[in-house]
Amino acid sequence: MGKSWKETRLRLYDRFYEPTFTTEQNLENRPPGIDREHWRWFLDYRAEAETKEKCRKNAVNRSKQQYIHIGGSKSFARQMEEEVFGKEKPGRVCSVGFGPALSQLFGPNSHVPNNRVQLEETQRKLLELQEELEGEKLKRKAMEDEAST
Repeated sequence: MGKSWKETRLRLYDRFYEPTFTTEQNLENRPPGIDREHWRWFLDYRAEAETKEKCRKNAVNRSKQQYIHIGGSKSFARQMEEEVFGKEKPGRVCSVGFGPALSQLFGPNSHVPNNRVQLEETQRKLLELQEELEGEKLKRKAMEDEAST
């Protein structure tokens, strides 16, 4: 919710504040539904030297950031502890759901379809993809020939 509020304030400021306008013009150019005195307070806050310095420092710090951390305020250790799936049940694969068992996913015939219809469908799809690949190769060869001439 805090992130949404911050983004809303930034969006309103970017959309309705015009740096070339006077204070009065900016007050008249306020967003619909925002009280004139609230908008004045917000513009005054944004114009303070302390606020501008804070924005400048934050921009510098963000530019130094090499990795994006999206895990929130929890430490990695705490996240790992909370994300453990629990003791694995015999015959089932953890985090895959109630349906498949280990033998269905990783058994000796796990890569082979169970029935003839699935096998035929898989072979048909394979042939389609091979034909599509050949077509793409021909197109690429034609483009390379055209570019070389």
